[in-house]
Amino acid sequence: MDDIQEYENIINELENKIKTLNEELEKYKNMNNNILDKYNRLKNKIFDNKEDYNNLLNNINTLLLNINRRFNDIDIIKKKIFALEFQVESIKKDLDILKKSNIK
Repeated sequence: MDDIQEYENIINELENKIKTLNEELEKYKNMNNNILDKYNRLKNKIFDNKEDYNNLLNNINTLLLNINRRFNDIDIIKKKIFALEFQVESIKKDLDILKKSNIK
């Protein structure tokens, strides 16, 4: 019976990690949307002199680098979520087998 409780605790921990990663993923998606919004606002401005234009290009370059980093962060989080979900399913199967063997 202790094994069953241990498996259930592991499942709960993993499900909490998945929930946390999903929240983090949502946070990064929101940050990414904010960066894209800033990029679009900058892109739509019209500048009269070369200095403003160069500043705009620098800002756009920085925003694009941030967007790329956020996409990488999102991909990493998605991979972690997938791995944890797979681990949870595997543990649930082991738990089912253990429960069935305890019934017999």
